[in-house]
Amino acid sequence: MSLLGNRYLKEGPGLYPEDMNKGPAARFFGVLGRKFWKIVTLNFMYVVFSLPILALSFLLAPTLMRFLIPGLTLDALREYFSRPEFVNSLAEGITPEAFAQTTLLFLYSLFALFQTAMAMFVLGPVHAGMTYVLRNYSREEHAFVWSDFWEHAKKNIGQSMVSCLISMVGSIALVVSFGYYRATIGNDIFRLFVMGFLLLIFTVFAVMHMYIYPMMVTFKLPIKNIYKNAFLFFTLRLFPNLGLFFLSVLLNLVIPLLLIFFLQLLGFYLVVLYYLLIGFGLQLLLTNFYVYQQLDRFMIQRLEEDGATPQPETEETKEIGDGAE
Repeated sequence: MSLLGNRYLKEGPGLYPEDMNKGPAARFFGVLGRKFWKIVTLNFMYVVFSLPILALSFLLAPTLMRFLIPGLTLDALREYFSRPEFVNSLAEGITPEAFAQTTLLFLYSLFALFQTAMAMFVLGPVHAGMTYVLRNYSREEHAFVWSDFWEHAKKNIGQSMVSCLISMVGSIALVVSFGYYRATIGNDIFRLFVMGFLLLIFTVFAVMHMYIYPMMVTFKLPIKNIYKNAFLFFTLRLFPNLGLFFLSVLLNLVIPLLLIFFLQLLGFYLVVLYYLLIGFGLQLLLTNFYVYQQLDRFMIQRLEEDGATPQPETEETKEIGDGAE
């Protein structure tokens, strides 16, 4: 089966001709600047409507992090922060016990936010609605923040719920497997090989989810074809995909972790404020800006080359093609 699978199309490309003369970075920051306050509004909506899944992610964070970092316990942190050189740096009235508890809370919260930012723990319809609006922004098309968000959240409710369940179950399975094999495999070289293999699977899984929701809101495809195409896109654009993945990890995990490490309580407040205002929206805009270019190049333009005209979505969207074996 080709990348197109059972091809159904909603809308064609929407970039203005004059924008194509600009470089990708200039176009991205141009969209971010023009749509900044709408993205902030969308981000706040996303946080509010994703509270159930954020709460679930936070509740699971202590268990999952014990599989990933078994040495990260309250007792270990208390012992570390009880060293004389560290105790002397604590503010007056702050005990090593209290500081250890606060640090764990920070790390659990960051882990939960990171899982949602990477589309591993999301509320499917909410994520689909957000993706549709930001996909339109990324290709310089208009979208109504409230009505388009909810229209496409409802329109994609079935596939998005399936996808979010797959991502959550898959993420938990990978984390548990990572901890289990690290603890049970005695041979150091084989253990490193298995852990590296699981990290590779997670990377593939995370990159695929960068494509799944944009395809879901752009094409009318069966869920199995969406996943198949997402995997094909991972292999087809391997190095750019890895670059986007590592940039996402940098923005959503490494930089927040450094802020918390160096600024402690202030850093945590800055991280929470970042996610409340723009963090999820910025990540999804970045993802959609890159992913839509790939969808346009390898799917939409191929349809046009085959002589098919991309049709706007209606209640009776026409079948563009059956795909080819």
